[in-house]
Amino acid sequence: FITSSFPVWVGDRQVDTTQTRMMDMLSLLTPLYGGGFVPAFAQLFVFYYVVGALLHWGIPLLFPVQSVQPQPRAHGSVARDAFYSLGPMAVKAAIWVIVEEMHARGWNLLYTSPINTLPHVLYCSLVVGLLDYLHDS
Repeated sequence: FITSSFPVWVGDRQVDTTQTRMMDMLSLLTPLYGGGFVPAFAQLFVFYYVVGALLHWGIPLLFPVQSVQPQPRAHGSVARDAFYSLGPMAVKAAIWVIVEEMHARGWNLLYTSPINTLPHVLYCSLVVGLLDYLHDS
């Protein structure tokens, strides 16, 4: 990452270092498919923690929320749980890489067509819902 405050030149034009830093960070998330372990882990990391932060801090600011737990959470338990989730996220990213490699070798099938119609959206929603349900059963 570029952390300097002096101008950065790309070819014959000056580039804003803030923009360059953002592009460097976003490059960790791409490609969406087939990039290997680091982009897969980065995508999981960003999605998991952004959604987690919204659910933990954002929703209670917007709506009244009652806890379903009989006791309040212990101090530091949220950070501990977030830290402990890094291992399962690494395993999931590794599985994504294995599935992508299997697809590249023709050993399995992945849906790679655009999702641009209502039936596609409904099908993908059904699959995600069923997989989530089966995962939690």
